[in-house]
This record gives sequence, structure tokens and C-alpha cells, in this order.
Amino acid sequence: MSRGRYWIIAAIIAVGAAYGWLFLQKAESQAVEEHPREREISQGDLAIVGGGQGSSSEIFDSGSELSPTTHSNRIAASGVNLRFEKTLLRGGKISYDQTIRILQGDHFDSYMQDVLWQSVRDLDAAHLTELYARKFETAFTNDPSIFIEDFACGLSICVGEITTYGVQGEQEYSRFHKALSLADDTPAYSMIELPIGEDRDVTEHRFVFATDPFINGIGDRAVY
Repeated sequence: MSRGRYWIIAAIIAVGAAYGWLFLQKAESQAVEEHPREREISQGDLAIVGGGQGSSSEIFDSGSELSPTTHSNRIAASGVNLRFEKTLLRGGKISYDQTIRILQGDHFDSYMQDVLWQSVRDLDAAHLTELYARKFETAFTNDPSIFIEDFACGLSICVGEITTYGVQGEQEYSRFHKALSLADDTPAYSMIELPIGEDRDVTEHRFVFATDPFINGIGDRAVY
């Protein structure tokens, strides 16, 4: 069984754990009044940013209309963002400055553990994580040159890291982008990627993308 397959089994177990945690918290949660999330609708085009040290960032306009409401963006519209998501958003867009700072950080692994912990404690976030993780696993077809290192979603934002080995892994990485098609049930409406170690045989592709159609632009330093 590949490492990627172990990862997806862990994600499914996490969903089950989230069910148990929510059951134990039911009495407390019923006493808390939830307020709908106020979202600023971005007027920018759909954007993907790719960049790293020594390379310029690029934004690509997909030229496509927003896809119909899917399972993922219905989840995004249903509740308040998780704590980690709030730190990544500025004015209804993904913050370029904050996101790059996190992706470049020496403690990214520890950061991902915190994101995973927040995700499994929210049933909707755990389901969204499983939905996207399964899609990536299918796309990678157990190829040993590429696997999901870490991955988790909130209600509107997903964060993760995919490791590739050699030329084959880099070629297979294009499957990751294809899996995020707006025409499918696992869309990404804006995205920032940062490759770490491009000069070596092993590359860590760290990324943040939005599953909410209203978060369809990049803020801060991104130039339209």
C-alpha cells in the first residue's frame, strides 16, 4: 500500500473522529448562536499565483464563468471560517503577503498539524478535506513519484503540500491542477503555490487555494 493510500485512510478516520467530537459537543453547541459570515465579494478575475524565491509571480485569468454551486461551495456558504482561514484572508481575497510568509516558513510542518487539527474538529471541513483528497489520490494513480505530504481544508480555504520526485514527479504534478477544474466538483477559484527545493530531485509544492467562488482573487502584492 502506497504512502498516499495510507494518507487517504487517515483522512477518512479523521472524518469519523470529527463525528465523535461533534456528538460530545452537541449540548454545548446548541447553546451557541451562530452568525452568518459576512463576505466581501471580490470583483477580480479567477486567479492562480505561482512563484518562489528567484521567480516572479504570475496570475492567470481562466476566462471562465463561475461554475454552478457545488458540494464544496455550499459548505463554504454555510458557516464561519476556521481560525487558520481568517489569517489567510484579507478583504475577501487570499492575502499574498500572509500566505507566502506561511508557505516559506521553516515551521510549515507544525503549521499544517494545527490546520489538520482545526479541520478534523469541524464536520463540514473534514468532509471537504476528504472530497478533495480522494480526487487527488485518483489523479495520482498511486504513482510513487508523487504523493500528498499534508492536506486539509477549512470551510473556504485548503492548504497542503505535495512532494514530487524527479522529472516524472514534476510531470505528474500537472494532474493536481487538472483535478481543480472549475467544471468539476473540486474547483479552485484562486490559488497560490510555492515550490521548495526546485534545484534538487525532491520538490515540495506548498499551496493554498480557495473553494469558495466568492474568493476568486489574490490581494496585497498581487497586481492585476
